[in-house]
Formats: sequence, structure tokens, C-alpha cells
Amino acid sequence: MPDHPEAIVAGKKRPFTGAEFLESLRDGREVYIYGERVGDVTTHPAFRNSAASVALLYDALHDKAHKDTLTAPTPVVTENLNVQPTYITGTVDVSSKRTFLISGYVNTSHGKVTTTVLQTVNFTNNQYFDITASKYVQNISQATTVSSYTTVSQPGTASTVYTQSYYFPLTVDYTEDTLSDGDLGATTKADQTYQLTTSTTQSGRITYNSTLINAGQHVDTLDYITGLNSNQSASQQYNSYDSTGAAYDCAISAVANVLTAFSPGARSKKS
Repeated sequence: MPDHPEAIVAGKKRPFTGAEFLESLRDGREVYIYGERVGDVTTHPAFRNSAASVALLYDALHDKAHKDTLTAPTPVVTENLNVQPTYITGTVDVSSKRTFLISGYVNTSHGKVTTTVLQTVNFTNNQYFDITASKYVQNISQATTVSSYTTVSQPGTASTVYTQSYYFPLTVDYTEDTLSDGDLGATTKADQTYQLTTSTTQSGRITYNSTLINAGQHVDTLDYITGLNSNQSASQQYNSYDSTGAAYDCAISAVANVLTAFSPGARSKKS
């Protein structure tokens, strides 16, 4: 009997198999139902079906037909740091990419409808460090992209493809050092964007498309001694439009913690 459930896969660097998961439940745990203790939750009528269902999911993680869909690759970490007694400089980079395909169908009164989803996810994170006794600098550049293609097909009709592309860039520059007045402080600069583009295609012809962008830029310096901030500025822009002629644009900005500009948004639509 294992002393704890995870002991069964200790050192194997992989998830449970279905059998291992069921065995991990036989660890002497105290489970009661209707005032009676359950000797084995994997065989008791009240729990065995639930346990078996979870076991099937664990087995699916090892099935070649489902593995790429249900699991993700281990991120690649590249460290290039120069660590010395008086300073640290260098970079740490992390990247990960995943592509999977899911397909299924449903029988309807209009025939068999098949839906297939193909998606690719990319992630990168690059960090730069410059650390001494008098300063701390960390610059972060991160990006995530998601590309998704959903195809709906039915015999006798043209297939429809729905495309969605997401882009999430983020940069953060953080510097901690001595300010001009001699106090210790930190300056943070952050830029972030959310971008989504979509399209609908039938028989190879685009019938609809749209774009949405929401971006922000922010800078601020915090004085650790006084607790006050300075050199503050912030701005944000939002705009969207599509192939029907619908559009919306707005922006806002501030300097020194005071609102300096604001556009309530402009809409347009084809007649």
C-alpha cells in the first residue's frame, strides 16, 4: 500500500495510467457512506463508476490518438546568466509551442455535421537581468499567439471555416536604483496589447472578417521612502472594425496622475 497516492509514479516524470490511478486510491483512506466505512472506493457501487471514469482520462493521456490533444510539451528554458559575487547579468528565455486537432460529428435531421478544430499556441518569455549592489534591472518581453481554425462540414453543402487569431504581447521594464533626491525607488514601464482578428470563409471566399485591438502604455516611478510616485504617464487605445463597416475607436491618457485626454469613442456603420 503506498504511503501517499503520488508515490506510485514517483520518479517516473509522467502522469498516472488508469490502473496506477485506481491503485493510488487504495491507500487506506477513510471514506464513509451511510455511516459505514468503504473498504475500497474503486469497487464500491457508490464510487466505482466515478473512479473508472477518471481512470479512463488518465489512460487517454498515454494514448497516441489523444496525447497531443490532452497534454502540452514541457517548456524550453534557456538560461544564460553570469553570476558573480558583485553582480549578475544575463538572460533567461522560456518558450513553448503546442498544436492539436480535435474532430467530432453529430447526426442531425439535416444529415451528419462534422466539426474539426485545429489550434496552435505559441508562448515566449525573454528576461534580461542586470543586478549590482546599487541597482536591480529586469526587462521582460513576453508574447502569446493563438491561431484557431474551426471547420464545419456537411455533405451537400459548402464547408465553413471560422478563423480566430489572438496576439498578447507584453513588455515590462523594471529598474530599482537611487533616485535623483537620494532616495531608493523603482521605475516601471509596461506596454500591453490584446489583439484579435477573425474571419469566416465559405467555399474559399471570405464572408466576414473583424479586428479588435486594445493597447496600453504605462510608466511610473515609486519613491520607497516617501511612498509617492512621479514621472507617471499612461495611455490606452481601443479600436475595432469589421467587414460590415461597423467600427469603434476611443482613447484615454493621463500624466502626473491627472487625466489629460479622453475620447468617448467614435462609431460608424455602413448604411
